[in-house]
Amino acid sequence: MAKITLPKAKIQIAIPDLILGNSKLKRKATLYSFTYDQLNQNLSLAWKIEFFETLADGSYGVLIEKQGINSYVKNVEANNTIMVEVATGNELYPSEVITTDAQGVETKTMVYDESIAYTGQYDWFNALAEGQPIEIHNMIRLYGSKTNWN
Repeated sequence: MAKITLPKAKIQIAIPDLILGNSKLKRKATLYSFTYDQLNQNLSLAWKIEFFETLADGSYGVLIEKQGINSYVKNVEANNTIMVEVATGNELYPSEVITTDAQGVETKTMVYDESIAYTGQYDWFNALAEGQPIEIHNMIRLYGSKTNWN
């Protein structure tokens, strides 16, 4: 039997446009690498960010790398130092609470809204991967959609 070449999925997502002065650049992120380290509880993805002209209809034009705006690689990590909402996976930001003890010493503590169920970002992805049948490429795209691209 002859060897066949199977199609290879390219994991690519549209990310928010970049505004430079009066210019709006379209952007895409393409996955370079994916490391799922269960021992150290770390999920690491490297994305190549590319810039494109924005056409009059708002769609993607040509890649503009040769015009002085170079693509770059952004590394993104999910670990349990970042807290996310259990229901959505959206990142949560703590509030700073300052308390003063009897001696007048101030202590700053970062606290999360206790009315929202939250967990570590790695734990959220781990539970998602374990708890239901998923398509791994869609999970990667989901993680990319929750990334701060600025």
